[in-house]
Amino acid sequence: MISKYCTNPDLVQPLGQPYIIHMSDLVKLAPLWVELTYKLRLERIEGAKDGKRTEYADMWGYVIAAANLGLTHTILPLVTQPFRYIQFNPKAYLIHYTYGLTVPDTPWSFNKRDTFPNRFWTHLIPTPPDGASTSVKVFIDVLNEALERLYHLPPAPPSANTSTVRPLINVYR
Repeated sequence: MISKYCTNPDLVQPLGQPYIIHMSDLVKLAPLWVELTYKLRLERIEGAKDGKRTEYADMWGYVIAAANLGLTHTILPLVTQPFRYIQFNPKAYLIHYTYGLTVPDTPWSFNKRDTFPNRFWTHLIPTPPDGASTSVKVFIDVLNEALERLYHLPPAPPSANTSTVRPLINVYR
């Protein structure tokens, strides 16, 4: 994708960062970002057996558009991601949750793609079992704290794990 759409490939920066951008830069960037996102959504992932398209077209569109315009960002360690294999950053201000969470050798899992967009929680997310990474534990703790404060949800059933109990109701039946 970069070689096909990017005129300044050396300026492409990491995907998925929260970006702070000046309005004047955003005004220049937005039309190209939208155009590239549309084109990239139509692209097939090279080597995909099922002809799958990229689900990250908007992020690729942003970083390629920024590079094409010569816009660069200062990357700060403000974000951590809850993965079992990424070192948790306790100084981060944001948790960027992207992929499903699992704990090796257990049935416990949590994936927003199984949850959203048309459902609401009816109780808190079950606590990850022993063996979960610090980042997974912190993410679920923070998410549960928000759910409890915002929606006054009850705890998950004692024996629940997210692969057997979906703490959700479907709002569109």
